[in-house]
Amino acid sequence: MSPYCQISFLRGLLYCLVFGFTILGMAQITTGASFLSYRTSPEAEIMYLNRATPGASLIVAGTLLLLSSVLGFMGAKNVSWPWLCVLGAALSLLTALQIVIAVVGFIEAGSISDKIHSAMYYSLEHYDNDHFRSAWDVTQRKHACCGVDNFLDWDVRYHSHAAHGRFVPGSCCPSAELCTGDSKLLYRSGCFHILATREKGMLTTAASLAVSAAVVEVLGILAAILLSTIYQEKPGYQLY
Repeated sequence: MSPYCQISFLRGLLYCLVFGFTILGMAQITTGASFLSYRTSPEAEIMYLNRATPGASLIVAGTLLLLSSVLGFMGAKNVSWPWLCVLGAALSLLTALQIVIAVVGFIEAGSISDKIHSAMYYSLEHYDNDHFRSAWDVTQRKHACCGVDNFLDWDVRYHSHAAHGRFVPGSCCPSAELCTGDSKLLYRSGCFHILATREKGMLTTAASLAVSAAVVEVLGILAAILLSTIYQEKPGYQLY
């Protein structure tokens, strides 16, 4: 393949990668915003989840990836050594960040269940606190669940609060007025499985996006290096 064909191919590849940067950057920003929104929800309150770190990291990485798409476009359009050099350096740093996000995300996804389980029991034991009471009530009504593992968790901790039978909060039933531990309308399944599954899914999605972005960024680095090298050997190539 002649140098001119190589340059044309690499420019086309870089344009395609720029499109990939844009899509993945927007996906990371959107996912990061979802993280931040979820981390302020009642569900997150009873799970004691860190509010900012995952979402903020994704938004920063996504924003930098969008900026890299601008550098990539300018580098492909002008085949300018300075643009391509800056692009390569930016993508190298961003790839390192994506790898960190991916590794942390997959590790957290594998260990988050135990943390959530312990945190939910802690918040359940402090149901007398208005903050936790509100968070638990909203969560149980929203997901039609009761307790951590099942509805019996409430009676184990608060049996003395029951007027008769087993104790459960009013939010464990569709109607609080008719809610007792023996009610046929009682939500019997616990909330842990629902919340842990969602959290693990979000962390896995974030880590997978970071891996995808890192792969595309490595391709961008290689394209920038090759394009710069070949063009310096054939500076008379006519851009279009």
